[in-house]
Amino acid sequence: MTQADFLNTANAIGARLCRDAVWSRERCNWLGDSMEHLDGRWQVVHRNCGPELYSGTSGIALLMARLYAITGDSVFRATAQAAAHHAFAHRTDVAPSTQASFYSGWTGIGYALLSVGEIIGCEQLVEQGIATLQALRDVEAPTQDADVTAGCAGAIPLLLQLGHRSDLPFARETAIRYGEHLIDIAQRSERGWSWPLSREAGHAGLTGFSHGSAGFGWALLELHEVSGEDRFRQAAESAFAYERSSFDAQHQNWPDLRALSDPSMNTDGRPVFMHAWCHGAPGIGLSRLRAFELTRDERYRDEARAALTSTAAAIEYSLKSQGDNYSMCHGLAGNADILATGGRALGDAHFASLAEEVGQAGLERYEQARNAWPCGVLGGGETPGLMLGLAGIAYFYLRLADNAVPSVLLISDGQRQGHFSHWTCDH
Repeated sequence: MTQADFLNTANAIGARLCRDAVWSRERCNWLGDSMEHLDGRWQVVHRNCGPELYSGTSGIALLMARLYAITGDSVFRATAQAAAHHAFAHRTDVAPSTQASFYSGWTGIGYALLSVGEIIGCEQLVEQGIATLQALRDVEAPTQDADVTAGCAGAIPLLLQLGHRSDLPFARETAIRYGEHLIDIAQRSERGWSWPLSREAGHAGLTGFSHGSAGFGWALLELHEVSGEDRFRQAAESAFAYERSSFDAQHQNWPDLRALSDPSMNTDGRPVFMHAWCHGAPGIGLSRLRAFELTRDERYRDEARAALTSTAAAIEYSLKSQGDNYSMCHGLAGNADILATGGRALGDAHFASLAEEVGQAGLERYEQARNAWPCGVLGGGETPGLMLGLAGIAYFYLRLADNAVPSVLLISDGQRQGHFSHWTCDH
């Protein structure tokens, strides 16, 4: 399997997304399956996309722009521009409590508009991206969710990355303000610091990247790197310490502690173990890769290797069982993307080759066989978005073809060119 094969797969999925777009003048949108909480329970619904990066038009626009940058195909350019116009026009549709979010709010929409505008050479989109990000000046941290997926933590690394721009002079200060809020609301114990999704009694602080201590620790460590303030490093280390105390040696993984307080997970209160960017070893490993790069603390390198080894075993099992979806958030594409990043960073050829095996398996089972791609909406079909659907699958193949394409699973200066630097370290 060659890089050209992976690029052709990304190109084919992108072309289908262009074909399926629903246009209205200078804007376009898509229809797809989504999981919504209706009538007291989660249900699959077929609906149009919102503006957010996670599953909306800004995320799809970002993919289209990346495809255009590599292929020069004008259809990708036009679709990227139209999807971005939709995202800007509907930016106020995001929930008030997620306005600061990278994946669910204005930070991610602004990032996508800036990126798309710069890639396709559209100054209007650049200006719209700046305007979207400037609105964050009035977003107070206590009104926002806290975690990486929906809240302040996910916004911090991008705001720090944008802090050098003269048209966004407030970005660094806003990131620091959000970090101070995370310190203020942390639940502190002998095990370390955590951030429960609910302040109600009985809700444990979670592990993992999207809602748990891995994501909070990563954001706080990025703050320390830019600000030099020890309080942020100490907070990050306390977050990682909390997570470290939850590691299960038997499972070689960290438990998804939502099961302890969420009866809808039907686990009788017992923890479950996931392998995904959002929960479990893959996302935790990604946070530790970056932590080691920033601190050179060998504990983080060792935890990264343990997490990636666990991820590799889970991927090998999934490839044999053929049961997993290919989403970025909680599927094979996201896990393989993380494994490829880890393989380059740690100099581990097995990790890198296994990521390519995931790409080859998907190409053969779905693209060449003309079967529907299994996406990340449980009980649903194909869906267009970045973190749950086809745009993310295409993005995964694009990064297999060219690892200089920036990751959407972790935003930092360390991977501005799409990958961590190679580290010389003991195996």
